[in-house]
Amino acid sequence: MGRQQEEYLELFNRINFEKIKDHPNILIAANFWDEDRYGAARTCYRFMRAIDDLIDDHKSAHLGFSED
Repeated sequence: MGRQQEEYLELFNRINFEKIKDHPNILIAANFWDEDRYGAARTCYRFMRAIDDLIDDHKSAHLGFSED
Protein backbone atom coordinates (compact mmCIF):
# COMPACT_ATOMS: atom_id res chain seq x y z
CA MET A 1 0.00 0.00 0.00
CA GLY A 2 1.35 3.42 -0.93
CA ARG A 3 1.89 6.27 1.51
CA GLN A 4 -1.06 8.28 0.18
CA GLN A 5 -3.39 5.27 0.51
CA GLU A 6 -2.19 4.78 4.09
CA GLU A 7 -2.94 8.43 4.89
CA TYR A 8 -6.44 8.14 3.38
CA LEU A 9 -7.12 4.95 5.31
CA GLU A 10 -5.91 6.55 8.54
CA LEU A 11 -8.13 9.55 7.90
CA PHE A 12 -11.11 7.34 7.07
CA ASN A 13 -10.65 5.39 10.29
CA ARG A 14 -10.74 8.62 12.35
CA ILE A 15 -14.25 9.51 11.13
CA ASN A 16 -16.85 8.72 13.77
CA PHE A 17 -19.71 7.35 11.69
CA GLU A 18 -21.83 6.98 14.84
CA LYS A 19 -22.02 10.79 14.91
CA ILE A 20 -22.69 11.24 11.20
CA LYS A 21 -24.96 14.24 11.94
CA ASP A 22 -21.86 15.99 13.28
CA HIS A 23 -19.91 15.08 10.14
CA PRO A 24 -21.99 16.12 7.14
CA ASN A 25 -20.88 14.81 3.76
CA ILE A 26 -19.10 18.03 2.78
CA LEU A 27 -16.91 17.92 5.87
CA ILE A 28 -16.17 14.22 5.41
CA ALA A 29 -15.11 14.94 1.83
CA ALA A 30 -13.19 18.05 2.87
CA ASN A 31 -11.16 15.94 5.29
CA PHE A 32 -9.40 14.50 2.26
CA TRP A 33 -8.22 17.95 1.17
CA ASP A 34 -5.28 19.80 2.63
CA GLU A 35 -5.70 21.35 6.09
CA ASP A 36 -6.34 24.93 4.88
CA ARG A 37 -9.16 23.85 2.57
CA TYR A 38 -10.67 21.71 5.31
CA GLY A 39 -10.63 24.67 7.69
CA ALA A 40 -12.30 26.85 5.08
CA ALA A 41 -14.99 24.21 4.48
CA ARG A 42 -15.69 24.00 8.23
CA THR A 43 -16.00 27.78 8.49
CA CYS A 44 -18.37 27.96 5.51
CA TYR A 45 -20.43 25.09 6.86
CA ARG A 46 -20.84 26.79 10.25
CA PHE A 47 -22.15 29.94 8.55
CA MET A 48 -24.43 27.91 6.29
CA ARG A 49 -25.91 26.08 9.31
CA ALA A 50 -26.42 29.36 11.18
CA ILE A 51 -28.23 30.89 8.20
CA ASP A 52 -30.33 27.74 7.80
CA ASP A 53 -31.30 27.91 11.49
CA LEU A 54 -32.31 31.57 11.13
CA ILE A 55 -34.50 30.72 8.15
CA ASP A 56 -36.09 27.80 9.99
CA ASP A 57 -36.79 30.03 13.01
CA HIS A 58 -38.39 32.66 10.76
CA LYS A 59 -40.51 30.07 8.97
CA SER A 60 -41.76 28.64 12.26
CA ALA A 61 -42.84 32.11 13.43
CA HIS A 62 -44.25 33.39 10.11
CA LEU A 63 -46.25 32.04 7.21
CA GLY A 64 -43.53 32.80 4.71
CA PHE A 65 -41.24 35.47 3.32
CA SER A 66 -42.33 38.78 1.88
CA GLU A 67 -40.82 42.14 1.08
CA ASP A 68 -43.14 43.86 3.61
